[in-house]
Amino acid sequence: MTEKELEKIIRSIKDLKIQGNTNIAKVSAKAVLDYITNLKVADYNEFLARVKHYCLEFANARPNEPLTYNAMSFILNDLDECQNQQQARIKVIERIESFFSYIDASYEIIRLNAVSLLKGYKVFMTHCHSSLARDVLIRIGEISADIEVINTETRPLYQGRITAAKLAEVGVKVTHIVDSAAASFILDKRYTNPEVILVGSDGITIEGDLINKVGTLNLAIAAKAANIPFYVVTQSMKLDLRASKPELLEIEQRDPIEVWKDAPARVRVVNPAFDFVPAKYITGGYITEKGLISPKEFKNLVNINASYGA
Repeated sequence: MTEKELEKIIRSIKDLKIQGNTNIAKVSAKAVLDYITNLKVADYNEFLARVKHYCLEFANARPNEPLTYNAMSFILNDLDECQNQQQARIKVIERIESFFSYIDASYEIIRLNAVSLLKGYKVFMTHCHSSLARDVLIRIGEISADIEVINTETRPLYQGRITAAKLAEVGVKVTHIVDSAAASFILDKRYTNPEVILVGSDGITIEGDLINKVGTLNLAIAAKAANIPFYVVTQSMKLDLRASKPELLEIEQRDPIEVWKDAPARVRVVNPAFDFVPAKYITGGYITEKGLISPKEFKNLVNINASYGA
C-alpha cells in the first residue's frame, strides 16, 4: 500500500464513495495494516511520523465517525514507548488484528441481542443505510416471513436505497419512502404505521445522545409522539469523547452542490450530513454488545479506558 493509495482511500471516504461507519473503520484499519507492512524507511522517527500522520488522516476524514477515530487512537496508543521499528510494527499489527476481532465479535453479539429483543414486531421503520440494522431486519425476516420494513430514501444522496434493495433481495417486504414523509408514516393512520423504529449509529455522546444520518431526529420525535419505541443498534466503541459537552460536537456539513447544483445566487444551501438526537428520544435504548443500554446508563456501562480488543 503506497502513500498515494492511502490518500486515494481517504479521499474516497470523504467523498462518500466508501460508506457505513463500520465499513469505513475496517477499510481504514486495513489500509494502515497494509501500509505499515510494506513501509520501508531507515529512520525510526520518520517511521513513527508517517504512521501517525496517516492514522490521524483516517481518524479525521469524517468528523462524525468516532468508530474510526477510536480505532486509530487505539492503534496509536503508547506507540512512542516502542524502542524500534520492529516493536512498533508488531504493536500496530496486533492492535489492528484485535480491533477486527472486536468488530466481528461485537457485530454478531449485537445482532443476536437485537433479534432476541425485536423478533415479536411485524412492522419496522429504518433510516438510511446501517449494515447492522439491515442484517438484524434480515434475520428477523428469516424468523417471521410476514414482517414489513418501511425504509427511508435519505436524500440528497439516496443511501437508503441500498437498504431497500438488500432487504427486497432476500424476500423482506419493503415500503420505500422519501425521508421527509417519515413522520406522516409514523403518525398518520392512513398509512401502515411502524410498531418500532430501528436505526444504526454514527456516534454516541457520553450523555447518551445519538449522532446519526440527517433525518433521524424527525423519526425520533415522531416516534415519541406516537408512543412507539426507538432503538439504536451500535457498538459501544462509537462513543465520541472529542468534545467536553455534547453541544460542542461538530456536525459535518457537506457540499451544497449535493442538494442543489445550480442554486440561484441568493439562495444559501445548507447540507448537514448528520442529526444530533437528544437522549430523551432514544426511548427503546441502545442495543450493544454489552446488552440493552439506556441513554442515561451509557456513560456508566462503557469503560472508556478499556482496550477495545480485550
